[in-house]
Amino acid sequence: MAVIVAWLFVLSRLVHAYVHVTSNRLMVRQRLFIIGFVLNFVLWVLFAAHLAMI
Repeated sequence: MAVIVAWLFVLSRLVHAYVHVTSNRLMVRQRLFIIGFVLNFVLWVLFAAHLAMI
C-alpha cells in the first residue's frame, strides 16, 4: 500500500513540475500540490501505523 501511495506522490510531483514548466496555470498546479500534500500525509499515517504495530 505504501509503495503505491509513494508512486502516486511521485507522479503528482512530476505532473506538477510539468505544468509549472509549460502552461503554469495556477489552479491546476494548486490542485496537483494539494493532491501531493494529501498523498504525503497518507504516507506519514501509514508510517505511524506501522510504527504503532511494532
